[in-house]
Amino acid sequence: MIFLLPFPTRRSSDYITCEKPPRFCGSGANGYPDSLLFLGLSSPLYTHMSAKLFVGGVPFRATEEEIRDHFAQAGEVVEVFIPLDRETRRPRGFVFVTMADEASAEKAIEMFNEQDFGGRQIKVNLALPQERR
Repeated sequence: MIFLLPFPTRRSSDYITCEKPPRFCGSGANGYPDSLLFLGLSSPLYTHMSAKLFVGGVPFRATEEEIRDHFAQAGEVVEVFIPLDRETRRPRGFVFVTMADEASAEKAIEMFNEQDFGGRQIKVNLALPQERR
């Protein structure tokens, strides 16, 4: 039996799959997110169903729709997030694109890394987890 569970993040599009029923300890035990532990195992077995990409060098005037349409050439786009400057409320020149699966994300990296988008050369990489401050 496969369980589909919301991954403990702020985005509803993040899910995990697992083959054993999970139990949540809530204390951050073993350093795993929200102590997601699986019965009888010392570490979680989980895979992300979606993959997040960091895209740098994006034109400041690029819209969410333009970015979504561009990356849809590589596969299903689940989410486009355009960070804004806190003071000016203008785009910061990079975006996060969440693809439906890892294969689509890899294809997007191959297709678009160091390629032209809106007159600028973009860099496309798998997004790294944000470090705690």
